Amino acid sequence: MMGSVADELMTVGVFAQLSGMTPSALRFYGDSGVLTPVETDSTSGYRYYSAAQVRAAILIRHLRDMGLPLADVKRVLNADTGEAQQLVVAHVSDEESRLARTKDLAERAIGLLAVDAAVSVSGVELARAVVQVAAAIGTDPAFPILAGVFVEICDGALILTATDRYRLSTRTLPSRNSSGSAAAVVGTADLVAAIGEREVVTIAIGTDVHVDGQPCRVIEGEFPDYRVVFAGLAEPVYRIVRPVAELLASMQGRATLTLDLTADGSTRIHFDTETLGRALTAGIGPDVMLDISAPDRPVVVRSATDGDFTTLVMPRRSSAEPKGREHV
Repeated sequence: MMGSVADELMTVGVFAQLSGMTPSALRFYGDSGVLTPVETDSTSGYRYYSAAQVRAAILIRHLRDMGLPLADVKRVLNADTGEAQQLVVAHVSDEESRLARTKDLAERAIGLLAVDAAVSVSGVELARAVVQVAAAIGTDPAFPILAGVFVEICDGALILTATDRYRLSTRTLPSRNSSGSAAAVVGTADLVAAIGEREVVTIAIGTDVHVDGQPCRVIEGEFPDYRVVFAGLAEPVYRIVRPVAELLASMQGRATLTLDLTADGSTRIHFDTETLGRALTAGIGPDVMLDISAPDRPVVVRSATDGDFTTLVMPRRSSAEPKGREHV
């Protein structure tokens, strides 16, 4: 049938053993033009391969095991050595990128599987709330827990709170949907980066904190019970309503701002201008209301613009007192 040629060639079964491929795989690669048999018997349809094709077959098997598409396998086989090596290296680089992406997604998925609570809110409002509250974040290394935003999911709402012990700011955002209750202190930079410009943002708190699936840095420790401070506030005895711009202008070049609480000036209240200034510039609108129970008690800073945003500022006991003697 094949004469002496058949004695020099191998059947599909023998060639499959040498190359590590199955006979069906060899037929597939033959029909697709990747590895064409040297001879095909016109009567029986039997395929025959040469020993010189074993190396190519093994190479094809390795390339396919790497996940190289069939079209790229053909390119490697038809290219010169340098170009073929570049094609393989490029594929490995693509695979490494995909693997890194897969690992990232897996970490997010694992974090979301351990969720105690989740809430979805307006991305625009959340971004603004973080900026407002972050004005009260602490920088004292002795209190690392105050270096982030306290994020709470409870009662169907999202609550953000921050304090440096001289200011305390909190804002409540209504949720579009929520489940469970949980809280954690989160790094501000991570929050801002994760929110981006999304229209709707979902925050999930469990073993970790994720914002739209993106993990955020959690600051370990126990955040102060700020609700005790609010519960201990007395009813205001004095109320000052001023344009924000006017107060800021009056603080220029001063370490302390003194305001008269009575017409005769017998009762006054003193503020550290840096502490009060940051509270006034936290996006509270053009006008501010200061609710004051006593000159030495926390002052509630209120705004008509954001009724759900509240800031407490601790005044000084006197205009000459160094900063940092009292905290909320």
